[in-house]
Amino acid sequence: FYIRVINFLRKKYDKNYKIVIFSQGKKSEFQEIIDLNDLNINFHLDGDWRIAHYSLVRAPIMVCSISEFAWTAGLLSEGIVYKNERMFRKPLQTWKKLEI
Repeated sequence: FYIRVINFLRKKYDKNYKIVIFSQGKKSEFQEIIDLNDLNINFHLDGDWRIAHYSLVRAPIMVCSISEFAWTAGLLSEGIVYKNERMFRKPLQTWKKLEI
């Protein structure tokens, strides 16, 4: 899923955009992404949830995961928000569909 989203974003927007992945996972769980050797992809893993939430809200482009945490960040976002089709909550009408 992540690789398809990254490829979509790279085609649609500036290839030099920074992509930041916020997760509670371990870096080893993202080996597929690490193998891309993309210097513009950063990980923020197991960090302060407040910083993660604020960063998602302030991101110029945000891709929602299926979590309530991401949904609330998308709700507050003033940037472009891409919905996840598997979300439990209904997305806002302004949220865009991922074309992956």
